[in-house]
Order: sequence, then C-alpha cells, then structure tokens
Amino acid sequence: MTNDFASATIDKLLDKNILRCEDEILVIGGTNSDGKLFYEKNFQRVTISNIEKSEIAQIPYPYSVSEQNFNDLKFSDKSFDFVFVSASIHHSSKPHQALLEMYRVAKKGIIAIEARDSWIMRLRNTLNIAAYELGTVQRIGNGGVDNSGIPNFVYRWTEREFVKTLQSFNPTGRHHFLFFYCLTKHKKCGYVCKFAFPVFKIISLFFPKISNGIAMIAVKPGLKELHPWLKENNGKIEFNTDYKSRW
Repeated sequence: MTNDFASATIDKLLDKNILRCEDEILVIGGTNSDGKLFYEKNFQRVTISNIEKSEIAQIPYPYSVSEQNFNDLKFSDKSFDFVFVSASIHHSSKPHQALLEMYRVAKKGIIAIEARDSWIMRLRNTLNIAAYELGTVQRIGNGGVDNSGIPNFVYRWTEREFVKTLQSFNPTGRHHFLFFYCLTKHKKCGYVCKFAFPVFKIISLFFPKISNGIAMIAVKPGLKELHPWLKENNGKIEFNTDYKSRW
C-alpha cells in the first residue's frame, strides 16, 4: 500500500479522535517509512518491530525497535494502545494468528492496512498475476513467507472476514469497525492495466469496494459496551444470570 494511503488513514483516525498523538503505538513488520509517518504526525511513543538492521539508524528519536515474530509477539496483553501494520501480514504463514496477536497486545485497538480481496484481484490471481510476491526474495534473498527465502502468497482480506475473526476472538461486546479504501497500480502493470487503471480509479470513487487496498480498523469494546448477557464483576467479565434470553 502507498505511504499516502497510510498517512491519510492516520489523519482520519486523528480527526475522529479514535487515535491520539499521546497513544503508545506498536508497529509490526515495520520500516523506516512507518517511523517517519508517525514522527511527522507528532507521535512520541512508538515501537517498531521486525525492521531491517540497515534501517534502524534511520528510526527517529526517541522511537524504539524490537525484534519480534508477528505470529508470536513477546509482549503481554494490552501492552500498547494501538498496534499498526502496513502491508506486512501477507508475509505471515498464519495471517489470522498475526492479526490476533496484534489484537491481543493492543489496549484500545488495531489498524491494519493490507490488500483487499476484491473481484479485480481475484481475476488477476486467476491469470496468475500478483498471487505470489517474488520481488523481495529475488532482490535480497529473504523477506518471503515468515521472512524466509520462499516467496509468500499474498493473503488478501475482506471486511467480513476481519470482523468475524475479531468477534470470535473477543465475543464480549460491540466493536467499532472502520474501513477505508485505496486503489493502487501494481509495479509490473501491463499495457492493458495501465490503460484501464484511470477508468477503475474513477469507478472506485463511487464503488470503493473494487479497490485492492484496505485499511481495517477495530476499536475494542469497553466495559460499558458489554453484551447485555454479560456483566463485569471485580474487573472480570462473566455471564449475567439475570439476563432473560429471547431465543
């Protein structure tokens, strides 16, 4: 996804007061571009994980770096206010597990900017275009699935899949979900694609779900947003025996 799309997503969340510059952020699968993004937005408490060693010196002060496996983050539950990822989960052999690890270590919520499983992308996959990501492995010898030398399948998400995954993991209350969209052109786009892209760009203004990029945001439910069949008791959530089911 483009840096402009990530920047626009952060701006929208700041405008909605969902995200605050005072929040502590964990970036998984990070790059120096992610560090620059949050630094320009005046975030002070940012940890960037999985960054290439050659890029560490470019991380803004006072940000910190951490070597992590995004399938198994070595942080305790709710260690950060928000966990952010931009175009990295698709390198995981267990994309749903990586997403849930983000959710687990987040106190308030998660921001995931990834590829969307639109019908255009499914067509490209049928034609064997962009189904697997070879470029990074060809260039540096690793960076494939789980950062290995095997090119990764590009896992793409839908809104419903994102919602169901998180509601299954935390069924205690009502989440606040947001989705933003971006249509981007593949680096190795052919002549037909280059001709059609401006047309699809215009169409995406009216039908954003044809886009191949998506920002998926989930804000965790608070205690005041518990389902009515649940209650809080001394900091623990338990079944509300007084609840009368309609089913």
